[in-house]
Amino acid sequence: MRYILTLFFILTLFFQPAAKAVPPAGIYSPAQVPAVASQSDPEVIQSEDIASVQDENREETKVKVFPNPATDFIRIEWQTAEQPEMNAELYDLFGRRISQAKSGDSGNHIQIDISTFQRSAYLLKIFTPDGKFSKTYRIVKH
Repeated sequence: MRYILTLFFILTLFFQPAAKAVPPAGIYSPAQVPAVASQSDPEVIQSEDIASVQDENREETKVKVFPNPATDFIRIEWQTAEQPEMNAELYDLFGRRISQAKSGDSGNHIQIDISTFQRSAYLLKIFTPDGKFSKTYRIVKH
């Protein structure tokens, strides 16, 4: 039995499949993405054709959601150079939309009344109608 185990151990050492090189996870620039086809194949996207995800010309939207945890209301305020219209939707943990609001003429804030909701956690989705900005927050109702 001892010889069989020793033989098995030796065989597993010598006949292991070669490990595949896996690149580490992370964010890569277009220059770091390897080309997947030759230059002569026009149907395949080359690494030089891949656009960066970050857009330096895009204004950053700063959003504040408070108070959290809340008891009576949630106030959402944002700052951008353009002051775009914002929409807010509140979902329960089953994914049902239970409230929605639009900024409209109110400027750069939305206030949602949650005084009649049960004590629980909710998901608040804030987004612009054109889809350029979207963010989700977890809200706790006390």
